[in-house]
Amino acid sequence: MTHPILSSFRLFLRVKSIAASSCGHTFAYGIDLNTDEIIKVRLNTVDEGVDDLMQARQMSRELALKQVKSQYTGANSRDSLQTKRDKYQAVYLSFDRCIEIPSTEFGIKAYRSHWAELMSADPSAEVIFGLGHVHRQPSDPVLQNQKPGAAWTEIVEAIEILTPQQQSSNHQSLIAALSPTDEQHRPREGYAVLQVYEQDQLQSEIKIFQHRKAVTHPDPQGQALSVLQAVSAEETLEYYFNGLVTKTNTEFDILRDIARIILNICCGHPVSASQFSSQATDYLASLRQLYRRFKDQQLTVRLIAVRTILFGPYKIRSLLASNPQKGPLKLYQNYQFLPTILVIQRHADSGRAFGVFALPAEQASSFKPCTLSALPLDMAQYNYRHLIAEE
Repeated sequence: MTHPILSSFRLFLRVKSIAASSCGHTFAYGIDLNTDEIIKVRLNTVDEGVDDLMQARQMSRELALKQVKSQYTGANSRDSLQTKRDKYQAVYLSFDRCIEIPSTEFGIKAYRSHWAELMSADPSAEVIFGLGHVHRQPSDPVLQNQKPGAAWTEIVEAIEILTPQQQSSNHQSLIAALSPTDEQHRPREGYAVLQVYEQDQLQSEIKIFQHRKAVTHPDPQGQALSVLQAVSAEETLEYYFNGLVTKTNTEFDILRDIARIILNICCGHPVSASQFSSQATDYLASLRQLYRRFKDQQLTVRLIAVRTILFGPYKIRSLLASNPQKGPLKLYQNYQFLPTILVIQRHADSGRAFGVFALPAEQASSFKPCTLSALPLDMAQYNYRHLIAEE
């Protein structure tokens, strides 16, 4: 019989209480963010941890006991659930290597876990599930003051196939991908990706990033402060097509001309042959042929809307100090995306989101991490979830 540790999983809990159960163990009670069920989770005992490690790593009992004791007991051990409650006022907790166990309380599933990690102590925190990428940008060793380290998450908000028959909804989707604000008019950063496929093979990928303009605001001392601020989606498109000056016949110019055709056919945006980057007869003929292929749907167009969320200062320091070759971070290397859970909080003055926690949503996912370019065209209906905190 297969040991359950070999099929263990990750749980994410909105904590309602942390208390002792009738069986004598301390459990975290709350809502499973994946299933919306009421569950309870406790931490492994030393004996359970040793048994799990022996089975998972084919390790001797002596070595397993030494490793587990260093993690579960002593000066540098894991926090107890009581500590998560009393010291950190945990509202959201993540549990690794979870195994379902018999429950002594009717209607409440019970689990044991190797480790608990604080996701957020903010009752108003929001949780996002979607394909995500965690990006680390270490500080420049020479220009640390001008280029300090940074870290952010890119999370896929929507994936749609654009067809000529749905121009109005396609236009709305594109505008939403480039919008500088969310539905509640709070700041939002992001970009749109247009992918062109012939059958199942990617032929072109076009990224349109939000355009930013310098605006002046008074700082807390009343002094003028210049900052870059994203413009409207319509202004971004105007700048992308007409404001960017490049060398003639660059790859960017060609992709921009392809984007003009796509937006004309799929979104109803006007286009004139005089706007194309080259007026050469052969070039215009190739664009007319391309136009017909898009119009006849011989080519498939996919829109991917990506939102960018910076991490807060504490999480940035933590991510930059961690080893990207170890742990969950290694799954995000080479700009790869995978199912991710992201916890955000908001600045009180502007409502701008900042990340406080990010982790692969599944401990052993069947989804193979990949770049957006390698994302399967025939993937099932994309499921993006944004959970708003309870009032």
